[in-house]
Amino acid sequence: MFGWFAQLLINLLRWFGVSIMSGFGKLMTNFWAGLLFFLPGIVYKVLIGLGVGTATYVLGDFALDVVYQQIESQLTGLPADMLSLVKMSGFPEALSILFGALSARVTYSALGVNKKTMTWNA
Repeated sequence: MFGWFAQLLINLLRWFGVSIMSGFGKLMTNFWAGLLFFLPGIVYKVLIGLGVGTATYVLGDFALDVVYQQIESQLTGLPADMLSLVKMSGFPEALSILFGALSARVTYSALGVNKKTMTWNA
């Protein structure tokens, strides 16, 4: 008695499943086609960005290390009284903060961010 209803329900579900899978197949085909169209440009830009960013970071970090080591070597050559005065003034900590900020700036510029994100309004 309800066999025709069950058969209708099965056919309806089968039709619905086929139409969804066919639409999904078209969607996936369009997705891959679009991805393959834009992929060469994306890969090219990513590789250029990584190369430039890496070179900027490595060279900038190397330059900062050389300057920092030069300053430290000059400080260790001071007489003991002058060295204790420099240490009491907080100059080594200030130097570390300064070079930490410069290192952060080199990293920030290596990421390709050139616009100001923070401004000082006094």
